[in-house]
Amino acid sequence: MNKNQTDSTIVLLLILAIVFSIGGVVLNYVLLSWVDVPVLSVTGRVTDSSSTVTLTQSGTAGIIMTDSNIDLGQGYYNASCTTGVSILDSNKTYGGAGTNDQRANPSCWINTSNSLGALNGFILGNNGSVKVNVSAYGNQQDAEQLFCGVPSPNGCPLTSSAAVALFSENDEGGSCSANALTNGFENILQQNQNVTLGICDALDFSDASDSINIWAKLSIPKDATAGAKTFTITFQALAI
Repeated sequence: MNKNQTDSTIVLLLILAIVFSIGGVVLNYVLLSWVDVPVLSVTGRVTDSSSTVTLTQSGTAGIIMTDSNIDLGQGYYNASCTTGVSILDSNKTYGGAGTNDQRANPSCWINTSNSLGALNGFILGNNGSVKVNVSAYGNQQDAEQLFCGVPSPNGCPLTSSAAVALFSENDEGGSCSANALTNGFENILQQNQNVTLGICDALDFSDASDSINIWAKLSIPKDATAGAKTFTITFQALAI
């Protein structure tokens, strides 16, 4: 079995590290052929002989990030907001105040940098020679550990809204069927648990249809602790 592995660091919010792995797979096919040797004499000994034809066909499973940086900038919860949570969405589908400000729920987030104004996601591609099932999981016990420093139920004392979600869609048409992608944003970290999240059940390897976009949405509770937050997500690919 061939196996390749690559690590990559990706910035999400206040430092979010993304690690993806490249796996290898060898597919073995054995063709068996039997050859009968005919009887040469009615008075002689009858003998049989057999031969085996073996073929090994190799394929590789791999994924690669061609856009590996999401930067949602810096900021803090707007105390005048009544929801108790700020939501930052890297594909700008949540909230916004017009075509020039399609960022995530700006009324609940006071941004101290300028990086929220642009579409910002990952592009994950299949650089192998077989279709792969792509999934992702994080290294935090739950979202309260990420944002408040301690896992639930002792993490965020005032809220229960902490979460990190991912959303996958085709970058190139036909890369992954619609029902094999995420159903909109799905949580990889919930308030009180982590989840292994399916990103694409069958990512194609054809050059014209082998990449998907992945967007991130962070639900940051008003009682999140200050400082840099580091979150490691592992993307894994299994040959199918």
